[in-house]
Amino acid sequence: MTQMPLVFRNIDVEPSEPVANWGVEGLLAAIERGHAPDWERIAGALDTDTNGAVADALDQALGCARPSGQVALFRALLARSKRQ
Repeated sequence: MTQMPLVFRNIDVEPSEPVANWGVEGLLAAIERGHAPDWERIAGALDTDTNGAVADALDQALGCARPSGQVALFRALLARSKRQ
């Protein structure tokens, strides 16, 4: 099965841009409709910006996301980054 590339709707940013530019809506789309490479990019951006804008936007996106395995994963990553 071929994975469809991540596409953002209704926001003026492309998935190819840095994760820091995605904002809450882009992160939410990546969490809900993205794939492992998109999630790896989020995790990498979170490692770079553990308590900054990416972490804040991710926290907000997780509050809006439908419960799923991805949400649980990102909650754990966010909690880990805040502990470090």
